[in-house]
Amino acid sequence: MVVFGIVLLFAMAALIPYVSMLSHRAATVDAVQALVFSHRPDLFRLPEIVSVLVFLLIEIGARRGVLRWRDPAVIIATSFALSVIVDFNQQIITGRTLQPIHYEWFIANYCAILAVVLTAAVWLHSDVQRRLTNKGLILIAAVALVWAFAEVWLAASVSFDYNRGIDEGKPVADRLAQLGAGDQTYSSMSAVLVSDLRMADRFPTDAPQPVLWSPHMLIFPGIGEAENRERFCRQLYYLGYDEKKLWKELDHADWYFLTGLFPYNRLSPALSGSQSPITPEEFRAQLAAYLDYIKTFNRDRAASSSLSYVVVHADREPNYSNLDRWYQRDSGERIVGFILYRVKLRD
Repeated sequence: MVVFGIVLLFAMAALIPYVSMLSHRAATVDAVQALVFSHRPDLFRLPEIVSVLVFLLIEIGARRGVLRWRDPAVIIATSFALSVIVDFNQQIITGRTLQPIHYEWFIANYCAILAVVLTAAVWLHSDVQRRLTNKGLILIAAVALVWAFAEVWLAASVSFDYNRGIDEGKPVADRLAQLGAGDQTYSSMSAVLVSDLRMADRFPTDAPQPVLWSPHMLIFPGIGEAENRERFCRQLYYLGYDEKKLWKELDHADWYFLTGLFPYNRLSPALSGSQSPITPEEFRAQLAAYLDYIKTFNRDRAASSSLSYVVVHADREPNYSNLDRWYQRDSGERIVGFILYRVKLRD
């Protein structure tokens, strides 16, 4: 009790200010993070099914006298299996569930497999005839290593193009960091327009200047829905998007682009666990709203969150007519496969 009391004391010291900060979160955070208000149980995910099988194995082992409920290993295995059930069904009491797919991928699966391994170890250890030989252990280790290699290879191959693109843009970010440290001509608070949206998502990590818009900008509580949408439309306007180019982009159905038009939970049903496909009428409504936006674009909008730099692919430069109407561009600096322009708002 003394040990648990000390742990609880330090936990409360951290949790009280944390809960206080949560209570003052921005109104858009819940919607952006796909927080679902529901008391509905969630019982049929794979880690839960595995955990139920662990319960059955422990019950069968206890009835046969192979396992003992008070065995520390059995208690720990039961705890791991029970934690999986609780993770996916705490909303029955709290009424709130937040992106359970992440529990399934990154937490519950490990708890379930630990429960399986501990239960199997206790079961096999209790029966002399079923003890593993060295050859059996080597076989299990080999299968585990092959499985691990396959998972790492799959994850790396899926992310290879994205990671390569980020690496290619790193010299541009380094150059911006250098300019931000030594150039007083352009305000460090002016934004950078990055045409590659994957790079725009990464730039806040590598460069000091804020970006005009990035796909995950809405996650930060300082940006509301209206400002996020306006920044996205301004980016499209500066990059020369018209009706034809916008429809062409929408045909690709790229997640990074669509986040500027629709909430995250509409683009990834796995976050909320419900399907809500985007209809053609919704696409047309977004297109009409953008066309209205560019018709009413003026200098006040250009001056808000003014730009200092523009980063584009050297082999895919956009139409600069809209940008050049409001900004002066220099001749540009070639950095690997990109061009970095300094821009200044026209008088």
